[in-house]
Amino acid sequence: MNFNNLDATIYTEGLANGESGQAKISPFDRTCEFTGEFVPMLMIGAPVIVVCKFHDVPLLRVFGKAYLSTRNFLRITDVECSLCDGAENLIETNVSISAEVIKPSRRSEKVIPCYISAIGVDMVTLSGCNLNPDGADKRITLRIEEPVFPYTLDLPLVSCDKGLRFGDSPRLAYRYEEISPKELGYIRAFVRERENQKLADLFKPKHI
Repeated sequence: MNFNNLDATIYTEGLANGESGQAKISPFDRTCEFTGEFVPMLMIGAPVIVVCKFHDVPLLRVFGKAYLSTRNFLRITDVECSLCDGAENLIETNVSISAEVIKPSRRSEKVIPCYISAIGVDMVTLSGCNLNPDGADKRITLRIEEPVFPYTLDLPLVSCDKGLRFGDSPRLAYRYEEISPKELGYIRAFVRERENQKLADLFKPKHI
């Protein structure tokens, strides 16, 4: 997740509507730097909330304490970070989950082991399987269970227009062809919980 040059709005006590600017977050020292045309002058230790956005949609909520304050700059320390409500709809979280691809054949179904390397509310990325998303494997069925779902589920998938991704190994991007609101809710909850845990670990206080 990118923590640099984020469009953001700062909120402090007595500033109901907030002030817009840019935020830069550093997990290493748990700080957040906010710059803008107007930044409220704050006492050291004053509580601050910074809401960072992606394409005008709230993504991250940053909590911290004022440390250095000027008219155009504010440094916040002791930062804690979590997803804003609904931010899971914007995120494809990286995972390594064992699953299976089911391909129909003339006599019976063919089951191919694979890995889910990323999952989001719109699409899923597969690796570790020999598929051709531009041909016979444009439509497949993914068999998946825990930790995303509490039961085994077969999800029909269709390859994305630009389905092949390159990296250390080929990764194939598929979108859900058919998924129920209940199943989508499980994915949202999984993505949100996983990303919030990543943020909690990333911004965990470092004890000397």
